Amino acid sequence: MDTVGARLIPGSAIPLVADVKKSIPWRDPTGHANEFDFNGFWDVADPTLLTIPVGFDGIYHITAKSWFLSSATAARYMRILVNGSTPVADSRITTPAFSASIVGGDWRLVAGDTLELELFSERDVNVINLAISLVRIFKE
Repeated sequence: MDTVGARLIPGSAIPLVADVKKSIPWRDPTGHANEFDFNGFWDVADPTLLTIPVGFDGIYHITAKSWFLSSATAARYMRILVNGSTPVADSRITTPAFSASIVGGDWRLVAGDTLELELFSERDVNVINLAISLVRIFKE
């Protein structure tokens, strides 16, 4: 069976402005080590979304990771959204120090469904080492 999936990163640190939700723009994975998009999930026309292509319905394992740099006492969160509103997974971080977060889950997705990674912080902060991955684990 051929692998169906993608792993993308933004390519640089992402600055978050206090109290503003931000969807992460992913870079084109072509030619970058440890990044891939086997089936055309990512499109330069809307770089914050991964869209399930026609013919790739199924159950997907979806994960995202981030490292928030130190931010005093600010709460921060990260969540993976399906179609802009339904959370697959989320995490809330309240520790003041540099902190890592990994979220994930399994979700049934059909052609046209979209995934995005949304971040939020109560204070200005930079986020590094972001990545999102999805792999189809069951074909429908």
